[in-house]
Amino acid sequence: MNEKQFCITHADLDGAMSYLILCKFLNKKIPVRPISQADFSNYWKKTVLPKIFYFEKIYTLDLEICEDYTFFNYNNVFACDHHTFSVEKGPSLTHCENYLKECTSNSLLLS
Repeated sequence: MNEKQFCITHADLDGAMSYLILCKFLNKKIPVRPISQADFSNYWKKTVLPKIFYFEKIYTLDLEICEDYTFFNYNNVFACDHHTFSVEKGPSLTHCENYLKECTSNSLLLS
């Protein structure tokens, strides 16, 4: 496992499937933290942001970008999401690598 890469995914079936597809695509497992949408913003601010530059890459899967999208605007963040709010904020993420597109399932974006 690569400890310099980290994944935060929605704790539902679509989030789990997105993580498995990502691992298949990367051809390796990376540490993962399943989380509810309700806890995501707080977890990001208190746990991830203080260590943001430690990680080479942080993947967020199937999690709607919080209202203060500047928290995600880092070169080492990759956001993949299908929720409307994230898609609308996508153009504002000038540094964050992202794949944001409205569709029925996040795992469809990765497959």
